[in-house]
Amino acid sequence: MPKNGKTRRKIFSVSMVKNEADIIESFVRYHQHIFDGMVFLVNMSTDRTPDILEKLTEEGLPIFLFYDTDREFDQSKKTTQLMFNTFEQFKPDIILPLDADEFLVSSDNLQHPCDILDKIDLNELHHIDWRTYVLNEFENRNELFIPKRITFARADHHEVNHKVVVSANIAKNYPGALSDGNHKYRIKRGKRKVKINSIKELRIAHFPIRSLEQFKSKLLVSWINRLSRQKIENLYYLERFVQIIKDGQISTEDDLIQLAKDYHCNTDLKDITLVHKPVDLSFCKPLNLKYTKENEVNALLNLLDNCEEMAKEFFRLKREQ
Repeated sequence: MPKNGKTRRKIFSVSMVKNEADIIESFVRYHQHIFDGMVFLVNMSTDRTPDILEKLTEEGLPIFLFYDTDREFDQSKKTTQLMFNTFEQFKPDIILPLDADEFLVSSDNLQHPCDILDKIDLNELHHIDWRTYVLNEFENRNELFIPKRITFARADHHEVNHKVVVSANIAKNYPGALSDGNHKYRIKRGKRKVKINSIKELRIAHFPIRSLEQFKSKLLVSWINRLSRQKIENLYYLERFVQIIKDGQISTEDDLIQLAKDYHCNTDLKDITLVHKPVDLSFCKPLNLKYTKENEVNALLNLLDNCEEMAKEFFRLKREQ
């Protein structure tokens, strides 16, 4: 894409999504001003996520949809395949594997993210640190565009997670696989090591908790799926918050505000510092949402639909024995 007489790098995102109806339109409306293409693998969503994505596609936005018929949310395997297929089909220079609750931003809100990615070394692996945004009592709960509503984040020194950036050069010359969560790109054994660089000028604005219903849906569906795969190691935060739900300790948005501060941490954070860090939206106006509704998430329905499909799969496997 020409920019100031220079051909800009072609940048794509790949995302595996499930039950993200409250944020998926925000993700697309924002990132259409950054990415040349957004490739989605829709993993058996039971909410309006597929409907919203299809409507956005009909608008002519740079979205490419694929549908997963396997209910298991094996993110590492499926997102890795999605990434390599995207390199093959669309020939981007760079791919960012992102979840629907992650937004690419500049660290200081002074640069366009594309300008930063245009300068990175394509023969190195790159990481971008998370910046986790949390609910607070000052937000406008009627605002449906998530980065505009949730503007307080944990201070950067609390963060330990990051997301990987993979170039076409790396994918071609160093076969490997994305980890769960897309935090790392693990190169196959026998290949020499690749230098890993942290892009300090960028952050991944992470919005994991957005409402009480969304919180319950996210945690309970994820917990049941993890148990069915016997994959519960290193999930202290998930087990802890599920127990809080089971104990009835969370019933209001105010309860959630207090709990969300140390969500996704494998240890309890003490003395959490929150900072006001609104996401820069100056380069991506207008941002009018057309399809997202209030009270978009129904946790009980999502959990029931998920459990029904798992029960059907269990019966099928038992019958085939």
